[in-house]
This record gives sequence, structure tokens and C-alpha cells, in this order.
Amino acid sequence: MYDGDGRHVIGHAGGHWGFFAKVEILPDLKLGVVIMTNCNYPQGDLGPDKALTKIIYEKFVPILERKNTETAVDPRAVDLHAYAGQYALPGEYAHAEVNVRNDTVYFSLTEKPQFHEIIQAADVHQFYFAADPGKHPMLRFDTDESGKVVSLEFLDFHFKKK
Repeated sequence: MYDGDGRHVIGHAGGHWGFFAKVEILPDLKLGVVIMTNCNYPQGDLGPDKALTKIIYEKFVPILERKNTETAVDPRAVDLHAYAGQYALPGEYAHAEVNVRNDTVYFSLTEKPQFHEIIQAADVHQFYFAADPGKHPMLRFDTDESGKVVSLEFLDFHFKKK
């Protein structure tokens, strides 16, 4: 146990020549990270685990911190149809679609037809996957000055609305 960047962390690491494993838990955020890797060192500062942990923390800790401070939004107060439409990554190499049927919002990736998920409003312009019991916002929509939805961010991908 230790304090990392002002957070209580519970963790353990170990390995032998050829492999390394590490687990860290941030109880206040209900976040756990497990890294298992092949390596040429038993443990220490030589391997990729510190860099990987840093990348994971930089991506997810801000999301979880926002989640802990957000107030619940009434989904009926969100105009779901404003988000509906087709979106594309710059260069048109990937496409997403958001549609609304019977007050249910669906997010799909055109190139992966099996990826067709229900999303729910976490806040104005932020949605989470209905299958996520933690309700972590994973999609964020951006608007222009007039309030019209112009793009969506999913992970590190920025889709522009067509």
C-alpha cells in the first residue's frame, strides 16, 4: 500500500526472468489495473509496466473523477434526436452511427456491424454504454456555437457529424 499522486493505492508486483505481473487498485475510484507481460527482467524499473500504468491512469482516472463529481441527469431532459446521425473519422476510414428508436439510443460502428450498443445519457452531451454497471461516460458529443451537435468523441477517436 502506498500513496501515489495523492491517492491511496493497493498493489503487488512480481515476476521472474521471462514474465512480470502487477496489480494496482485505487479503491476511491473503484479502479483496478492488472498488467502481465513477457520480459527480460524479473522486476524493477527496466520494463514497460510503469509506462503502461501511467497511460491507463491518464486515460481513466479523469473519467472516473468526473463520474464521482457529476450529478445525475434526467434522461428525459436530453433531446436524444439531436445526437442521431452518421459520423466519420477524418479521411473517412471509419464510420459511426447514432440512431434513436422508441426513446432508446443506439451507437454502432459501421465497419464492425456486431458493435451495436445501447447508450444512455450520463449528462448533457455525455453517454455511457447501457451494459456498463459503473455508468462511465465513454462517448462525448461536441456542439457548435448554436448548440448543434457537430462531432463525437469515442475513446481517442474524434468523429465528425455528416
